[in-house]
Amino acid sequence: MIEIEGLNLLKTNVLKRIVGQPDLYEIKYGDYRIITYLDSRIDTFILLNGFRKQRMNERREIQGGIRLKEEYLAFS
Repeated sequence: MIEIEGLNLLKTNVLKRIVGQPDLYEIKYGDYRIITYLDSRIDTFILLNGFRKQRMNERREIQGGIRLKEEYLAFS
């Protein structure tokens, strides 16, 4: 779906930008979430972290996605 629609998914409730992170997005599918990074250099979404949404773990999982983005940028 991301490959076909890309940023047009922002108009739906499937993809939303993570507040305070201009290039991180959250894909929603039921109770599941995937943290993604939009690498604008290659116009590609990089899937960083997937998890089942629970009120207590969301902030921790987003922080994990930020760390994975930093690792990705360090090696690319």
